[in-house]
Amino acid sequence: MTEMDEKVYRIGQSKVFFRAGVLAMLEEKRDRHLAGIVIAFQALCRSFLARRAFKKRIEQSNAVRILQKNGLAWMRLRDWQWWRLFSRVKPLLQITSTEEVIAAKETQLREFREILQRKEDDLTDMTRRMEQVS
Repeated sequence: MTEMDEKVYRIGQSKVFFRAGVLAMLEEKRDRHLAGIVIAFQALCRSFLARRAFKKRIEQSNAVRILQKNGLAWMRLRDWQWWRLFSRVKPLLQITSTEEVIAAKETQLREFREILQRKEDDLTDMTRRMEQVS
């Protein structure tokens, strides 16, 4: 708050009275203070946006480098005979892995059926015992 001489203002019952020009001076100080706050806020916003744009450019640059590196590696590999063989064999490897998964699931299904059969046998045994008791 600004320190003011008591000669330039008077406090009444419900109002504050100022001498000529004092109110304009206070409004001018307020405007300067608000302008400083707005300028600082704008600077923060601009710096945030600039950092975000810079980060995006860096990420894009890294992505381009990775694409270039992978493209160059593919250009080297595409004419290599072992790579061609691997490319032709790879789908066959996936088929065998699918067959292994199916075999594992069938084994698991067989085990669950055995467990179910045991539980059903236990249930019939318990039911028979209950009828004998009653």
